[in-house]
Amino acid sequence: MEVEILNLDKNLYTKDITSFEVGLYKSFDTPLYYFSFPISLQRTTLYTKYKKYNIDGFKTNTFGIESDIVFFNNFQLPINFEYVKTPYSRDKSIFVYLLE
Repeated sequence: MEVEILNLDKNLYTKDITSFEVGLYKSFDTPLYYFSFPISLQRTTLYTKYKKYNIDGFKTNTFGIESDIVFFNNFQLPINFEYVKTPYSRDKSIFVYLLE
């Protein structure tokens, strides 16, 4: 089994891995529809997550925003921007964007 942990700069081999994750999410309906402009904003979610693994106390903190962008009032594209902070890495924090 392969597990991906963001912002980890070394290879770890283990027989058993467990994790605990808790998050807080707040969604806002932002119906900003423009009929003369091809891009609109439908919904926005702010969130924070905390995830802890049983590997030497490894943990991550994530802060993010997710938006549903609508193109031409017909095509919906969810996009995420995340800031991931990890104290046990060469890069203490990274910025990630995701298109779903």
